[in-house]
Amino acid sequence: MKLKFCGFKKREDIQKAITYNIDYLGLIFAKSKRQIDINKGLEIIKNLDFGEIKLVGVFMDQSLEFVIETTKVLNLDIIQIHGSESNEYLRVLKERTGKEIWKAIPSDEKSLIIFNNILADVIIIDSITGGGSGELANWELIRKYEKDFNKPYFLAGGLRIDNIEKVFSILKPEGLDLCSGIEIDGYKSIELMKEISRMVKK
Repeated sequence: MKLKFCGFKKREDIQKAITYNIDYLGLIFAKSKRQIDINKGLEIIKNLDFGEIKLVGVFMDQSLEFVIETTKVLNLDIIQIHGSESNEYLRVLKERTGKEIWKAIPSDEKSLIIFNNILADVIIIDSITGGGSGELANWELIRKYEKDFNKPYFLAGGLRIDNIEKVFSILKPEGLDLCSGIEIDGYKSIELMKEISRMVKK
């Protein structure tokens, strides 16, 4: 099971997170309480050894040029797109960057029906409300459709230390994507990151 921790704003939190056997680390450039800019991104990752961990940039309804420039400057491995971006947007982004493209969708029927038509390498299935809200995705609805999915998906939305193990008995995602679930009072928790990593990777 792959594991992504997301929404970092502090270098010291990243330094801890990359020691906990995660596969992906996310920085948010979309409008959010966890949003950072390019300069902040450079500052908090400078000279860190990520090893095999892939760096993910999260964007939403931003210009192609901004996403491409940010990806280039920070040497992101993966571009994660939220919002209303079209397949044409995703196609051009892939063509111009050569990077792996992830697309987030809400866990509603309308989105799950078109899952196979989305031009992305991986789909993030989130809650109806969207990224970082702490609300659970609709697991039962995902289970109804997942046998027909034609590409890997990650589960996001309200994943916490007290519900993660239940996921394994209901769904078969490629990985888990946590943001608010590794925070206490809005701050990244070393203890939660460490324990959640242990639970997912055991």
